[in-house]
Amino acid sequence: IVAANQAKLAELTAKNKHTLAAEKEEMIKKVAVLKKEFKEEKSPLSWISANKQNTLDYYKDPLCGFVFSVNGFQNLFRIMKECYSHKNWHMENPDLKILFVSGGDDPCRISDKDFYKAVNFLKSRGYCDVQSHLYPGLRHEILLEGKQEVWDDILAFIS
Repeated sequence: IVAANQAKLAELTAKNKHTLAAEKEEMIKKVAVLKKEFKEEKSPLSWISANKQNTLDYYKDPLCGFVFSVNGFQNLFRIMKECYSHKNWHMENPDLKILFVSGGDDPCRISDKDFYKAVNFLKSRGYCDVQSHLYPGLRHEILLEGKQEVWDDILAFIS
């Protein structure tokens, strides 16, 4: 989960008309990914998975690894900002069960504080059953990390 202020910064970066296209794309990628450094692994893709084979498979897959266009980033950041905005929020189904899951080392969730801020935001909006699980040592692709606990927790939630 990306914090609202980081989403706003990224959105403004994407809208900056005075930045050269290549420089703009690089700035957006840096702000967007906000990747945690996994220096011991020496791979720019190490944020994806703690399982090195998953990262290698991702690298080799021609359908993976694309970079959003500037327009794609603008829309992603706009949606993220609106999603956690108190403006125009209308509760439709307070009994809807919501499950937040994330790898404890997933850089896309920014921090434990930001993860729980998103969880608490939905609780504060009136949802009655908001649950969350952080999985220590796992990264972005938690369903591919080979941890049965993740699947068990999701199955228990939807059962």
